[in-house]
This record gives sequence, C-alpha cells and structure tokens, in this order.
Amino acid sequence: MRLIKSANEVAVMKEAGRISLGAFRRIMRFVEAGKHEYQVAAELHHEFAMNGALHPAYGIISGGGANACILHYTDNRDELQNGDLLLVDAGAEYQGYAADITRTFPVNGKFSEPQSILYNLVLEAQQAAFA
Repeated sequence: MRLIKSANEVAVMKEAGRISLGAFRRIMRFVEAGKHEYQVAAELHHEFAMNGALHPAYGIISGGGANACILHYTDNRDELQNGDLLLVDAGAEYQGYAADITRTFPVNGKFSEPQSILYNLVLEAQQAAFA
C-alpha cells in the first residue's frame, strides 16, 4: 500500500514473480492439443502451491483459440486444439504480494506463419517501447 517498498517487500515481490515464472515454464512444457484449459490452470495452481504460494493472485485466465479473445475469460473449460494459440493470464500470490504474467503461445509449440508474423510485430513494438 506504500509507494516505497522496503527491501523485504521487494524480496517477497521478486519471489512471487519467480514462482509465477516457474509455473509458466511448467505449462509451456505441459500444453498440447487434447488437453483442457482447466488442466492448464490446475498445473499453474499446483506449481504455485508447491512453492509456497497457496493461491493464485486472481482468477486464472486460460483461453485457447477464440476464447483467448474474450476479455477476462475464466470458464477455462474447452479442449485445446492443434494450431490454436493459448492465452494465459495468471500470477502467484505470495505473502500478500501478487505477480501478474500474461503470455500467448501456440498449443502445438510452433507458430504458424501468420501467428509468427503477428508475434514478431508485437515483439518489435515492445522492444521499441522499451528503447
């Protein structure tokens, strides 16, 4: 609630981010066609809990295909399809501090040509903003 965080608060915030990053790495290895959006959410929640973050910071969004286009989609019930993109928005809550990560990646592990073009366009825009 304070603008300036103590060194301990910064450390806790970094740990929330580290836990969340590990969970995203886990789901990127887990995801494949035929699995369900709720299974992705369960993998995230499991990784959070196994690292001391007992709860997600907010409702996990795991939307494959057209569901990725629904703002604040939380049904997380559909089957993932080959060729679709999966949007995941999640973060661990750790000792009262929240991480927040959103990523979109291909269900089958490989971008199609149009997906790759859009991905690189967004990446270039992000890099320009950082510069």
